Amino acid sequence: MKQFFSDVPSVRTDKEMVDVAAKIMAQKEAAFNPATFKDRYEDALRDLIARKRKGQAVVEAEEPEREEESNVVDLMAVLQASLKKRAAAKKAPTKKRAAAASRRRAPRRTAKK
Repeated sequence: MKQFFSDVPSVRTDKEMVDVAAKIMAQKEAAFNPATFKDRYEDALRDLIARKRKGQAVVEAEEPEREEESNVVDLMAVLQASLKKRAAAKKAPTKKRAAAASRRRAPRRTAKK
């Protein structure tokens, strides 16, 4: 597994985001009742086997035409770009940080009486 994540920098997670994720998972959490689970793949496979046993012709679906452009996204590349962008944003001075730094460097003026 290290081979896939070796080039991903170690980043501390934002506690608020972890809390949000935990809350969402808790809301979606429910007891699993196997009797209510419908396995469509198994049903289709059993149907196919039954039709073959009866000697019925099995129709194969044609593979859909593929567009030249794909909407498949390389999640690892997107994650790495996001982490690099976040790291760069932390390093880059913001207007507030620049103003605060200049205030710290500038000598204080005192009011004349």
